[in-house]
Amino acid sequence: MLNSYVIIDFETTGLSTYYGDRITEVAAIKIESGEIIGQYESLVKTGQYIPDIISRLNGITKSMLDSAPPAKSVMKDLVKFIGSKSTLVAHNASFDSNFFHNELELAGISKQRNFICTLLLSRRLYQFSTNHKLETLASYHDIPIVGSSHRAMPDAMVTAQLFNNILHDLAIHNMEKKIIDEISPIEIMLQQKIPAYQFLRTAEKIHDYKRNKRKHILIKKSRAERGLKKNKKVTYANGDKYEGDWVDGKMNGLGTYTFANGDKYEGDRVDGRMNGSGTYTYANGDKYEGDWVDGKLQ
Repeated sequence: MLNSYVIIDFETTGLSTYYGDRITEVAAIKIESGEIIGQYESLVKTGQYIPDIISRLNGITKSMLDSAPPAKSVMKDLVKFIGSKSTLVAHNASFDSNFFHNELELAGISKQRNFICTLLLSRRLYQFSTNHKLETLASYHDIPIVGSSHRAMPDAMVTAQLFNNILHDLAIHNMEKKIIDEISPIEIMLQQKIPAYQFLRTAEKIHDYKRNKRKHILIKKSRAERGLKKNKKVTYANGDKYEGDWVDGKMNGLGTYTFANGDKYEGDRVDGRMNGSGTYTYANGDKYEGDWVDGKLQ
């Protein structure tokens, strides 16, 4: 069970420890049972040259690092913060784990565990995202970026929210898992190696839900801006009736659709179909309530 994990993000002087690149900043967020219980962040002094292009990207300069604690001290504090039982999580974990283990080795500290990678998991679950950069995925999930991107703590915060979504969507993909916490770290690490095509149906389902949710938000915004009222009443030839929001010549927004057989749907619609939150009541009194995508209860 994934009871405790630490989101970790590094800023660095370059892309490869092989060429002598070092870390310049680290941020870590510890989460237990879905709640943030601690944060750690620090600039890091290594004495390594920072290229101008890197400073322009993240705003970290040599003068900022001159007064920062040395790498060995930071790594000792970081390992203490992580503890012995937390699973490590990062976006593009091959990059962060490489720098993490390199700094541990330079500091004379024993190496830690493997990482869960939100990049690899996103490539499987969110196949319809434009790309899988952290900023793009933040937009795909409507995750706000607070602070400067390409700084360790803002990136770690986004990764934490992204991973929370990933856990939820992995539970959808693994239908036998009724509770998110039942998915173990080992299972997650194994799934990030499964071929992406095996996740395609789940990716389509997630993408359709997000697309319709965004469209519904835009319709509600359009209605508010245009001052449209909930006063459209329609009676169809087959005896069905609709009363509610009407945008662009269609049932778009909140409304009630009563079928000729006595069934009734009350809730959100996009392009005439049940999309969003709603309740379907059958003529016999049975009710189904929840989120709908293209007429199907999720």
